[in-house]
Amino acid sequence: MNEDLPSAKRLKASTDWNNDFLQNTGFENQWSDEDLEDGFALYDPFDQVQIPRGRVSQPIKANLRKKETKDINEDEELMLRLSSGVYYPKSRPYLSKKAREHLDLLYNTPKDVLKPSILHVDFTPQECQILKEAKGVYGPVNSVRFHDAFPFYISSRLLGRTYEDCQKFEVDCPNLTPVADYGALQLKKQERTHYLSKYFEKLYNAKASYFHRGNCINLMLSESILFMTPWKYFNETSGDTVCVDFNPLFGKFAFGSTAQDGAYNRLGNLWLGDFQLDTVQALEGHYKVNIYGENEFSTISDLCFSQNGHFLYTGAFDNTVKVWDMEGTLCGIFDEPNDRIHKLSLSKNNVLAVACKDGLGYMLTTDKTSGSILSTQKLIYPKALKKNYSASLIEFSSSFDNSSPRVVIGFNTSDEAFTSLYMHPSHIGFVASSNSSQRGKVYYIDTRIYQPAIVFNTSQRDINHATISNSGFLVSSSGTDNQTFVWDSRKPNKVLNVLKHGRTKMIHFDDANQEEVDAGVTMAQWVPSGNLFVTGGSDGLVKVWDLRLNEPFVQNFAELDFAITHGVFSSDKTKLSVCCNGGDVYMYNIGNDNQNEFGGFTFKEHKPNNDIQ
Repeated sequence: MNEDLPSAKRLKASTDWNNDFLQNTGFENQWSDEDLEDGFALYDPFDQVQIPRGRVSQPIKANLRKKETKDINEDEELMLRLSSGVYYPKSRPYLSKKAREHLDLLYNTPKDVLKPSILHVDFTPQECQILKEAKGVYGPVNSVRFHDAFPFYISSRLLGRTYEDCQKFEVDCPNLTPVADYGALQLKKQERTHYLSKYFEKLYNAKASYFHRGNCINLMLSESILFMTPWKYFNETSGDTVCVDFNPLFGKFAFGSTAQDGAYNRLGNLWLGDFQLDTVQALEGHYKVNIYGENEFSTISDLCFSQNGHFLYTGAFDNTVKVWDMEGTLCGIFDEPNDRIHKLSLSKNNVLAVACKDGLGYMLTTDKTSGSILSTQKLIYPKALKKNYSASLIEFSSSFDNSSPRVVIGFNTSDEAFTSLYMHPSHIGFVASSNSSQRGKVYYIDTRIYQPAIVFNTSQRDINHATISNSGFLVSSSGTDNQTFVWDSRKPNKVLNVLKHGRTKMIHFDDANQEEVDAGVTMAQWVPSGNLFVTGGSDGLVKVWDLRLNEPFVQNFAELDFAITHGVFSSDKTKLSVCCNGGDVYMYNIGNDNQNEFGGFTFKEHKPNNDIQ
């Protein structure tokens, strides 16, 4: 209503509009004086007494709908009734536009909350007109006058709507205009097994041994990702999370992340967590002191837990390797390197191998009880030092005859850069991927002779990951082109499958070459001891494949809001961590009953720097 009108005219207009509301709702002459007299009663406010609210009495037949034919589409019928305003009023909630954009988070809500229900109903044109008329009398929805008038004069015409619903609608649509295709959102109960029925049917028809008596537990463990559900969420890292490890012996896990420069540099590059106590703590140790005397935190390049589970090894761009106990106390420091730490690898007898950007490698032994550094040994490759090669990869390899282990180091040269090294669990062989200016290559190395047995050529210019299947036959190459090439090593000249991801969620300049600037497929993992292959890409999707099938795609395991940067299974096959651009970390657990709140970590006070002198 126009505030410039005299107060008397405003009062009359308000009274007339209120009378229209009363006439339309049928409340004007509903009670006589005698009814009012009988309707009053004394009550104790502490009694849980529900006071009845007056309601228009209507014939029962008026509310009955004619029975439709059996071929009617129930979903379309529900949508029609909700959008037309004739559905039961209590089922007309309104979700804000922002809330509707994040409906995927409902998947992470405890199961007892996810009951089949109506989540959202758009405001119909009729409801919008009522709000506009009320706004003309009482002012904006988000005002005191409108709020005070709502329960008495407005709510009776907007059945099923709350004042908060109207507020949210005004924020979404300041002009109070209805959306073009107004409708409703309904939450339906849908189990993950519904997606897998066809997949299991194919396996059953193929007479897979999983379905023999007593093998159900083996199926659950070998294809564990099919039975995983959301477990934890974490977003307090200093940057993109690039390395994760689980310590099942002590119920611990660790995150390592990139550290931003300048004003965005902050604590949070290294975290130690306890998934039994639901706690996390930041470890303050990898940093350099700048000219202003401030701590500048460094990117954590790699981390791993010791074989006995007592210690955590971390390497970073501050040129150090550090050893921590399971309480987050610093136990040992290796600061001999003069350049960034690129990669760590741990042998079965707890010897730690380190690769540095300057081309040097190191082998460290630590005390089993204190974690202190006992001995160090340099790994020198003269040609790498002479030509300034950078050591990008390092991995222990047990030889075929179980003699002394060997260390494999990959270098980046001016012509070729090795980007990934994947050792088969049996150590009978490994694959290494390399990039050049023209195209990528994947080398299959036989550890009996330490020579390339097969070379796979690919059109991918930039390879992120190369893998070998648990069977030892399939080789994969995942690149920045958002694709994964798969070969059968018995027929290396022909690509067996090309596994594709969708459009990237990364932001690029229009004229940028996507393969040069996009992250592509950054997660390529075989389910431990299983047959399923899992990929994650810059489209935010985690996809599950079974390469034994003619149509290998099984399902989209998860769709996240940002590009995926890293993903890894725990060694006991029960957990999966998926990391996203920006630092978000999603953790999944097999058989999770969601009793704990999703993302409900308790923060422990971080350990301050206590460098060992």
